[in-house]
Amino acid sequence: MLQPHLSDDQSNSLAAEENKAKERQMGVYRRMTPAQRVETAIRLSVTAREIKAAALRSLHPDRDEKRILGVVRETFLYARS
Repeated sequence: MLQPHLSDDQSNSLAAEENKAKERQMGVYRRMTPAQRVETAIRLSVTAREIKAAALRSLHPDRDEKRILGVVRETFLYARS
């Protein structure tokens, strides 16, 4: 992730912290049961769709809900952003 105006030391420190966070999160996933991982994946997918729909509503307040949901569906179906 790009961070503007960070020194090399700050950038390296941030990258190290991000790596630690990723390792901790992977540990959490490993300790989950398969059912818990599926539930987590579903929740993440629903949340991503909700965020995308909210962004589209903000950018295009004149579009109707059916059109917004169609764009969300196409975005995730074809993995476009």
